[in-house]
Amino acid sequence: MIGNFLFLVEGTNEKAFYEKLLSALEEKNPLLKEISCQFRPVDGCTRFETKAWALTRYYCSENPIHKTIVFLCYDTDVFERKHYERASIEKTVDKIKAIQNVHRVLNIEASPSLERFFLEDPIALSKRLGLAIDQCTVDPNRGLGGIKEIFRKANRYYVKNLEAINQLISLLDFEGFQSRHRDIVELILSAATHLKDSV
Repeated sequence: MIGNFLFLVEGTNEKAFYEKLLSALEEKNPLLKEISCQFRPVDGCTRFETKAWALTRYYCSENPIHKTIVFLCYDTDVFERKHYERASIEKTVDKIKAIQNVHRVLNIEASPSLERFFLEDPIALSKRLGLAIDQCTVDPNRGLGGIKEIFRKANRYYVKNLEAINQLISLLDFEGFQSRHRDIVELILSAATHLKDSV
């Protein structure tokens, strides 16, 4: 192992999504297999301020041999709705950077929410819900509202439970995700390179 990635995510649904993303990235980037990846939910974006530092400190104390890069993975809708301030995330980043063995702290934003990534794949939604692809095509910027609308067309409710989300995640085209979100992919791959170079 050359180091650790610690993904601090909002909840269990995000944990499932980012785990699947890392698995897809590992297929083409063997360097990622040399990094220990852990995913820890903080139970909501507003909890980053109170839980992220403690989770990171504990993780680093349990894994003192190698350096750790921390990823904060969160939705942006809380900022847009004024439920939470970006400055709070920035303060959290500064606190985490001071923890021994933390190499870097990086942010991965889902704008406006994780559901954006689902809406970008109407074929997966079509398979999951048994609807025509055109019925599953809405502006990804609508996020949670857009996904609820599509589920209503199938006479279903969009429920944020892990079993239901996993069924959808298993259908997602992660090759397509990598093409659409090169910024996220490059952030992760660049972090892996930095760990390798720091050994």
